[in-house]
Amino acid sequence: METQIYKVRDPSGAIREIRGPVGASDETIIEKAKELFANVAPVDMASKIPGQVSTSKAEPEMSMADVIRGLVETPAAVAANLVSGPVTYLAGAGGPEFQQSVARNIQYQPRTQMAQNVLGAISSGAEAAKIPPFMPQFAGIRPGIATQTQEAVTAQAAKAPVALADVIGAIKGEAAAPQMVGMGAAETAKALERQTRAQGLRVPVELTKGEATRLPGVQGFESETRKVYPETVGKPLIQRQIDTNQNILSNFDAYTTATGAEMSGNLRPVGKIVDAALVKEAKSAMGEVNAAYQKARASGETKALVPYEGLLTYINEQGPTVKDKLAPILGAVEDQLFKNDPTKTGAVTIDALEDVYQFIGKNAQEGTPNAVQARELKNLINQATEGAGGDLYKEARQKRVQYAKQFENAAFVDKLLRNKPGTTDRAVAFEDVFEHAILKGSFDDTRNIALLLKKGGEEGQQAWKELQGQTIQYIRDQATKNIQRDAAGRPVPSAAAMNKAIRDLDSDGKLDYIFGKKGAEEIRELRDVMVDVYSPVSGTVNTSNTASALLRGLERINASPLSKIPVVGSATKYAEESLQQKALKKMVEESLKYQP
Repeated sequence: METQIYKVRDPSGAIREIRGPVGASDETIIEKAKELFANVAPVDMASKIPGQVSTSKAEPEMSMADVIRGLVETPAAVAANLVSGPVTYLAGAGGPEFQQSVARNIQYQPRTQMAQNVLGAISSGAEAAKIPPFMPQFAGIRPGIATQTQEAVTAQAAKAPVALADVIGAIKGEAAAPQMVGMGAAETAKALERQTRAQGLRVPVELTKGEATRLPGVQGFESETRKVYPETVGKPLIQRQIDTNQNILSNFDAYTTATGAEMSGNLRPVGKIVDAALVKEAKSAMGEVNAAYQKARASGETKALVPYEGLLTYINEQGPTVKDKLAPILGAVEDQLFKNDPTKTGAVTIDALEDVYQFIGKNAQEGTPNAVQARELKNLINQATEGAGGDLYKEARQKRVQYAKQFENAAFVDKLLRNKPGTTDRAVAFEDVFEHAILKGSFDDTRNIALLLKKGGEEGQQAWKELQGQTIQYIRDQATKNIQRDAAGRPVPSAAAMNKAIRDLDSDGKLDYIFGKKGAEEIRELRDVMVDVYSPVSGTVNTSNTASALLRGLERINASPLSKIPVVGSATKYAEESLQQKALKKMVEESLKYQP
């Protein structure tokens, strides 16, 4: 619930502060005051409070983390006003607008509620003492400034359960860096899991504290420190980022090497290797079919007559329009049957039907109604010759059926081996073989191609390795196709793009089939590490924003003529170096050496 401070007058006449819901009525505040101050004196509170209830600016209740951040910022805010106060004050000679302009450019504006309240209290004290706004920060004029600051911070810290020792330590500069809260046993276990996973990659990756813990504040600190101080305290973080990026990219190379591929990244050579292996396997299988048929013919078994009534019935059922115009292969097959049976006895030899089978394969163009009808006609011929002839023919026929299953009926294999209708151009260009074999088809299409290659001897097995290697290259290309580059000029992978590429291959089990379960799991783990490295937590907040803002302001002063003014230059230099040494460097080292 959002609350705010209300001011009331207690029975003794003193103004007191109480906290209540935002927008509470006077009556509600009065009743609350009666409860809180009932023991001060037995006086009718209502007679003393009318007209005296007032509210301060709405102020959210501070959590432990809010107070800790305020503790870190408060000394920095005081230091900033120490060096900028005199300049801002003197700028008043140029008029209010000029003074405001100078203040906006060099004065540090605190971001935490605690720092704002503390500086407000100090400013009020200076105003009451009729002292110029910059004067309290000079020990010779106002020696009690440290005590005043401590008192103001203590008052603010009392609004949350923070030990006074922590408050004093922050004022003394001993609590330079806020400790992150929320790292319980479960969170630590998750951080350990992320770190272990990253270190277990083929090329190990060392996660920073922000990447391992996924704490928004730590991630914000690491990100801003890299951006604001690339040549100083942020340099080790940038180098770690470069090393991490290189190691992640090297994992893709390690996976490719593990496949045994030699041509990954070169689509045309890969396509040629796959095509050569498939053509060789198809020719070998067809050679066995032809040899078996030759034996059957030599024995006379293929001279046996078989009826073709089923073929004619199917052709006539399609009607004259389909037979003559839409799928002329039907009429052509009818002509071939009557040519081999001029007296129309209804039966032809096995040899004749085999010739018709070959005729269909040569003249049915893929992608046309002819192709659909051709498959049905071939099935009918297989049915007609089922059980016909002797053992030699049956063996030859079985080999032919197996060939059709592997090379013709498997559409994606068939297309790789065919030319475009009426041309000598390949139906699938060499550059498109990988996409056709791995990306476009179904799981069964990819497996059909893989099975043929795997049993195709050394050439076929190497062709399959090339497809595996090219799949790794494809995933890498998808992950790095954005234009973002790291400080060393290397592409920065996208965890989202990597995830999409894996998800697409995973959708029907291709990733597991291509690389095996263990190999696929390695690739998924790389994806998970990339998420840890390249995908910051949504809503990341940098708890060191205030310190970084202060240092940027100090650097601007040091780079300007204002640094020549006595006290200002030396003070800013000291504050800048002190903050860098005590806060940023320590936090950077913790981020780089973090171990759950």
